[in-house]
Amino acid sequence: MSASFFSATALHDPLVGARRLALYGIDRDMCRNVRAHRAYLMDLLPACLERFYAHLGRFPELDDFFGGEERTARLISGQLRHWDCVLSAEFDDV
Repeated sequence: MSASFFSATALHDPLVGARRLALYGIDRDMCRNVRAHRAYLMDLLPACLERFYAHLGRFPELDDFFGGEERTARLISGQLRHWDCVLSAEFDDV
């Protein structure tokens, strides 16, 4: 998806900011709790992602999407950046 898609979607989203967080049950206490466990979870994630992509690697029909060590390394790196951002629990721009 392009950035313009997300921008356009956000403009038409009736649930933004605090209302969207309320929809998911995310409040200040939850954010504090998530941040408190961020380091622990980030320590676990690399091994979890390695196992996940190794599992996918057992299915040759997925090689076009997940195949190759270099592609897998990029996917894992992207996932780690994504989860680090989510686990920061900084949802001010939601």
